[in-house]
Amino acid sequence: IQASLTGHLVLSTIHANSAMEVFQRLSGMGIEPYAVSEALSLAVSQRLMRRLHDCKVVAPPTDAEAAFLKRHGLEVPEMLASPAPGGCSGCRGTGYKGRIPVMEVLAPSQQVRTLVATGAPMEEIHRAAAEGGWTSIIDDAFRHVKALSSPVREISRVLTGGS
Repeated sequence: IQASLTGHLVLSTIHANSAMEVFQRLSGMGIEPYAVSEALSLAVSQRLMRRLHDCKVVAPPTDAEAAFLKRHGLEVPEMLASPAPGGCSGCRGTGYKGRIPVMEVLAPSQQVRTLVATGAPMEEIHRAAAEGGWTSIIDDAFRHVKALSSPVREISRVLTGGS
């Protein structure tokens, strides 16, 4: 943090569930909010979701899928895809073929920096970041679900710990 505050480019990794949570993680390590807000110029969070193979099954969402999406503030599309039971020879019986990167990139605006420095609630910081064009990793993952490239259960498995 000190090197970053003196103008040096510092590349690092940190264990956080999302790019937005980097602020909380650094603050939790005892770094003052004003220093966190000034030192962080970019945060990236990424995961890999399994890509459905062409043998996928497309159908209306189940009650469980609809409930999951609603619980996470996501719309419920008319159709969703899931792996074909037993798959096919092209996917070696798994229903999946390859991975899809999902990510969240946060380049904090001055408004976000000010909110972080003053200890504003995360909901307010999220709102300001979204107004500046930030997209959460779960929204990026949902984009692939809507495109029928990955099933809802992948969001659950990869991003929410199965909830």
